[in-house]
Amino acid sequence: MDYDNTNVELQELKIQYSQDCQDDWISFSIIPIEELPEEWVDINWDVSNLGNGNYCLRAAANCISGEKYSDIVSGVIDRVSPYSVGFPEPADEELSIGDEISIGFN
Repeated sequence: MDYDNTNVELQELKIQYSQDCQDDWISFSIIPIEELPEEWVDINWDVSNLGNGNYCLRAAANCISGEKYSDIVSGVIDRVSPYSVGFPEPADEELSIGDEISIGFN
């Protein structure tokens, strides 16, 4: 989301997330216009207290005339480590000409 920190309408910029892109958006960073850098802002998001799942992010510009929103981007938090399922190939544990090497994961 582009912004113009000299725009007199702009009051603050909020960064929000929602689990599964529902209508319950939570602001995790609120930046008043006086603190907005001229070109871009770098924000760290601590997700350590969020559970695994699908999340959506957006920016909300709080203006005198109301809120305006950026496009929504989505991502997944998945802290479950992959593990192998089945048996690795080649089953005889010897690689010969024509054998395929494979292993399956969850």
